Amino acid sequence: MEALTTFIENIKSNKPLVLLIIILSLAWYLAFQTGIDTAAFIWLNNEIFNHCAFVIPFAIYLIYRKREDLVLTKPVPTYSVFTFLLLISLVYLFGKAGDINVLMHLAAFSFIPFAIFLCIGLRSALAIFYPLFFFVFAIPVGEQLIPTLQDIAAKWSVVLLNYSSVPVFRNGLYIDIPQGRFLVAEACSGISFTIVSVVIGSLLAHLNYTKLWKKSLFILISFLVPIAANILRVYGIIIIAFYSDMEYAVGADHLIYGWFFFSIVIFLLILMGEIGREPESAFKRQALMKKSQGIDYSANWNIETFKKPALLIGSLLAIQVAVANFWIDAERTESSSSIQLDFIQDTKVVNPKWHPVFEGATQTLHTRQPYQDENCDVYLAWYGTGSKGELVSYLNREFDIEKWSLIHQETISFGPNSVQGTLMMITSPEGEKRIILSWYQLADFQSSSKTLIKLRQTAELLFTGKQEGAFIALSVKADDNEYQNRQEQLISAAESLYPRLTETLPFTQ
Repeated sequence: MEALTTFIENIKSNKPLVLLIIILSLAWYLAFQTGIDTAAFIWLNNEIFNHCAFVIPFAIYLIYRKREDLVLTKPVPTYSVFTFLLLISLVYLFGKAGDINVLMHLAAFSFIPFAIFLCIGLRSALAIFYPLFFFVFAIPVGEQLIPTLQDIAAKWSVVLLNYSSVPVFRNGLYIDIPQGRFLVAEACSGISFTIVSVVIGSLLAHLNYTKLWKKSLFILISFLVPIAANILRVYGIIIIAFYSDMEYAVGADHLIYGWFFFSIVIFLLILMGEIGREPESAFKRQALMKKSQGIDYSANWNIETFKKPALLIGSLLAIQVAVANFWIDAERTESSSSIQLDFIQDTKVVNPKWHPVFEGATQTLHTRQPYQDENCDVYLAWYGTGSKGELVSYLNREFDIEKWSLIHQETISFGPNSVQGTLMMITSPEGEKRIILSWYQLADFQSSSKTLIKLRQTAELLFTGKQEGAFIALSVKADDNEYQNRQEQLISAAESLYPRLTETLPFTQ
């Protein structure tokens, strides 16, 4: 109660400064509205990033905890940091033009610490370095680790099962034991637990240690512990199912066991943070030294100090709002169009077992082409300017993850023009295997890199008002004993069909 009273009194005594912060916060929201809104949607609807909703309030609290250290430093606006704010603003506008969420999120939440840095200067910013860094955890990123974590969990749980003398066969992410089959799905990757563990670990490192090596070691532990714990969780679920003849640890049981297990691990991680914890005096030593020397800059922390940097930041945010609303949004609206794809379909595939998942395409095509006495499935998704979906999106996949599991993938080049493609092998629960060769095609550019395609499309939209492209994939069945022959056959088919496919695409001249 006393802390709350002190907090209210601090606000009352600094009303003009608090009002300025509120105004700049509203300007920040208006300037980064699309990025903030999409991030908030992810926070609330994706359990992996639920914790992100608490990051900004907690970062503000961490700064407030450091108020006594701040008044011992003199705030000196550092206008050279404005260059970084300008760069961040440009990154956001580029991301908004191309609907690149990760760039918008990165820009929106990195703008805050750099804006504070500009206002208070280097020495004051160092006094609250971790609270400023903590804003980064509001960025909903990390899903890219899911396939790697799935593979690690599947691989090492099988190793443990072998040591336990449990008959086991691994087929991609499917793990078979005599009693049944298990899939190390995305929910079983442990990504949510890993991200939360790293956030908590970094926070505990900040609160418990002053030495850099201790902080770094504990953050590393907070990253490795959840990965090891998830391996044990997958192993434990399968071993329980094995000895209980699938009576326990299946269905909802394994989710309950998982969260219970992870709760224990988090508790143990917090206890580990107490090991080697430094005394409170170690954190206050420097502040007490400054106070003994009579250092006190509390009088400098007023609105007069921050008027000019606030005006500069506000002007940049106002310009960003204007560019985002009157150029980028207008450009996208004026250039919207829909072009139907004209392609001669040899054999249209009805209800295919394998099919890529590409949402909101202007038109999709799935045919079966005869090639060298075999059938080669050809899938094409065309995205014209103004299509409802995006060519490059985390929602789009080369196969349905509910029906198929990835065994391995690699990047290759084929044909006389060295076309870059992604070659992958997938398997179904029934043991059926397929090889897929896929790539992205733009009017004058081709690549298998989602990042390069997204950047290229964004640049085209900004400078030409067009955003057209296609995803193309070829696939054939393949058994282990004929994998090499099937792969060569698929590449040969791609070399043969590539000119026809690219010439058919209706790019605007």
